[in-house]
Amino acid sequence: MALEVGDCDLVKGSIRITKALVLKRKKNRTKTNQDREIELCPRALEVLPRQLALREGMIVAGKVSHECVFFY
Repeated sequence: MALEVGDCDLVKGSIRITKALVLKRKKNRTKTNQDREIELCPRALEVLPRQLALREGMIVAGKVSHECVFFY
């Protein structure tokens, strides 16, 4: 849930895990204090642009005002 738009690199096909969300509070580190880069599988590379487009629509509608990729 702490994944932010800036953590996603669709050109490289990867995301960077550098923070965590614990009990709705952002932490500027992961549980293990180790940042990591994850190469996305083809399915994730297909879905992530659609999620980012959905997020953009929610911003335009005034329903999202944060940098998180996923929201509820």
